Amino acid sequence: GLARHSHRRWDYEPVLPWFGVFLVGMAAAQLMLSYGPLKRRDVPPALTRALWPGRHSLVIYLAHQPILIALFSAMAWLNR
Repeated sequence: GLARHSHRRWDYEPVLPWFGVFLVGMAAAQLMLSYGPLKRRDVPPALTRALWPGRHSLVIYLAHQPILIALFSAMAWLNR
């Protein structure tokens, strides 16, 4: 992330410029959850558990693949 020359790989992303964006996003999320309209105590706990992907991220990741493939296949079949 510190080198000035460009790399030959297309998937290379330098760490340092984007780490600041990550920190700004984390700070914004903390502010919204602490002071903003999305206060944690205003949301029912059952809804928070159901929608929060942290505990179920693997299931979400594995389930969205066949769902998207089926959706795009259906769209391609309908547009024939």
